[in-house]
Amino acid sequence: MKRLLLLFALLLPFTLTAADKALVRLPADSDLRVLQASGFELYGQSTRYLIGSFTSNPKLPEGGQELTAYQPQAGKLYLLTKLAPDDVGKLTGRVSVLYSDGDEALIQATEAQLRTLPATRAEWVWISTDAKPFVFHAAQPAGTDDFSPFVPPMVAQVSQTSYTNYLQTLQDFVTRNSYHPNCDSAAAWILGQFQSFGLDAYYDYFPLDPNVTRRNVVGERLGSIWPDSVLFITAHYDACTNGGQFIPEPVAPGADDNGSGTAAVIECARILSMYNFEKTLRFVAFAGEEQGLVGSYYYTNHLQSAGTQVAGAFNYDMIAFPGSGSAPWPLVVFRDNNPLSGAMA
Repeated sequence: MKRLLLLFALLLPFTLTAADKALVRLPADSDLRVLQASGFELYGQSTRYLIGSFTSNPKLPEGGQELTAYQPQAGKLYLLTKLAPDDVGKLTGRVSVLYSDGDEALIQATEAQLRTLPATRAEWVWISTDAKPFVFHAAQPAGTDDFSPFVPPMVAQVSQTSYTNYLQTLQDFVTRNSYHPNCDSAAAWILGQFQSFGLDAYYDYFPLDPNVTRRNVVGERLGSIWPDSVLFITAHYDACTNGGQFIPEPVAPGADDNGSGTAAVIECARILSMYNFEKTLRFVAFAGEEQGLVGSYYYTNHLQSAGTQVAGAFNYDMIAFPGSGSAPWPLVVFRDNNPLSGAMA
């Protein structure tokens, strides 16, 4: 028996090492059904690539690449997009750059490394290594261009005054950086707004890092016929300046990014709370967005585990950003290639 236990103890490290999965990137247009059948686990994706691993050892699809520098215990994964030309140079030698391709890169870093990085212009997305569901798109729905007669009276109630007041109040917190206590103060104010509209309002807590807990703010209007089917109206309320994601910045008013989107969610909640709907409306203000969509990651993970029926989602981000042109400024709507998303847009 002792010999058997000794043999098991000697083999255990090799068993664990063999179980470590190789991280790979695959072209974003890869056939998802083929990948699913071959044991591919999807962790995240960009416009160019799928990031994940295989539970077995199949031959990589054409255009696939194993990211050999990845070490499972060496920190979290972050996808950086909209990189400036010199941003990768700022990261090299400070964190592990698993790949860089044009204006995007995948890095691996510890919490300590993140706090010492110089400022970059990149947008950050935390890529967790738990498998995400594959989504296969439905057929194109019937034409949906006709407005319901109930819509114009709702639109008529939109108030520039109330929207501007919401936006100014959010700026008046001076900073809403997720590592600063003012972020919680802003959350409390948003919660109070939802409650004043008669919504069922509550906090959704999540770990920003092992030492910091922050909160998403949720307000709900229960549906009268299909309460289990939920339509989401969301935005992130946290803010930062370039390069200040991982320190408690004293000044980060975030008027455009993303006070503008948060104020829109609050104004939508004010108006829509006065009506009854067949499906449930849920208004959510996320924190931790600037640190890699952390708050929304944890929140949507809960939705998945709870089996929530998501009817659709409208997310408002930087809706006051004027771009480089002049008035009148265009309305830009981002969506995936799901036909149902196209119908909503």
